Amino acid sequence: MTRIPTLTLETMSEEQRRIYRGIMSRRGPVQGPLLAAMHRPLLGETWGHFGDAIRAQASIPKDLAAIAVMQTCRFMNCQYMWAVHFPLSEKAGLRADIMESIRLGKTPENFDIDQMKIWGFCTELLEKKALTEATHAAVKDTWGIAGAVDLSAMIGYYVLCALMIGANDLPQPDVTTSVLAPLPA
Repeated sequence: MTRIPTLTLETMSEEQRRIYRGIMSRRGPVQGPLLAAMHRPLLGETWGHFGDAIRAQASIPKDLAAIAVMQTCRFMNCQYMWAVHFPLSEKAGLRADIMESIRLGKTPENFDIDQMKIWGFCTELLEKKALTEATHAAVKDTWGIAGAVDLSAMIGYYVLCALMIGANDLPQPDVTTSVLAPLPA
């Protein structure tokens, strides 16, 4: 059960409704961690713009960005984000075998060089909270400084989403997809 009330148009303040409508006009339904953030209107508005920049304006190709998103969902063991982003990752062109490997906590096989660069960057940053020069350079040399910044921000954004979901015990979305099992310790 959620630890905070779910906002509705009826329970929102005028400021919250204005921000909600602005976000809706750009990206559709406001739900999950973004809706929770709307309890603080400025946070909700900023979060919405941050998410827009991550998703719509990133310099990393969408199929490769999907690897980063799904890998972060798996690392954070976030069922909510996995359920929401699974169909989006399919639509972005992420192969089913890659998503299944990620779901199982395994390194996917048959990666091309660009996929391996994204995987390595995400794995290192999520596990070690820092990057070696070589790992950073592999992404920067391919997608530029903007690519390295975008990928770092993308990982951080989805970690933030997972923490908001976990901290507030937000309800799962109404979608059917493969479920994340806990990873072995």
